[in-house]
Amino acid sequence: ALWQWAKRRHSKKGKQWIKDRYWHNIRGNSWTFAAKFKKSNGKEDQLTLLKLASSFPFLQYTQIKGDMNPFDADCRLYFNKRMKSKMLVTLKGRKSLLYLWEKQGRKCPICGEPIDTHKAWNVMPTVQDGRKCNLLVHDECFKLSRKNNGNKK
Repeated sequence: ALWQWAKRRHSKKGKQWIKDRYWHNIRGNSWTFAAKFKKSNGKEDQLTLLKLASSFPFLQYTQIKGDMNPFDADCRLYFNKRMKSKMLVTLKGRKSLLYLWEKQGRKCPICGEPIDTHKAWNVMPTVQDGRKCNLLVHDECFKLSRKNNGNKK
């Protein structure tokens, strides 16, 4: 589609001229669609307008285990770990985890111990004041809270 556009835009020019004008050699790839421009300091630079599909990492979809049920209370820990791993992959997810961590003072709201890489932790969805929110808690604290909530019912 880009080649057709370039040929239509410069119908009186040759193929080599069109290639030299719009497609540049960037990091060994001679067919990179880019624009040349001059910076304010007078140096020439290139702006890559399109990314190659090979420049994005391939993320394998992790299937849900066959015996896990999202509506079963016993499987909540599995689905919370799964949600945590999916959140760590995306930039938006990492930002929200960092925000939760800072908001909680880098501590587990249940036990008060710091949340770090030494102990396993998870995201626990809760309801506070009628609003859904997430908390970062240790795995043991999550299991205890689930156990205590189960006894109350």
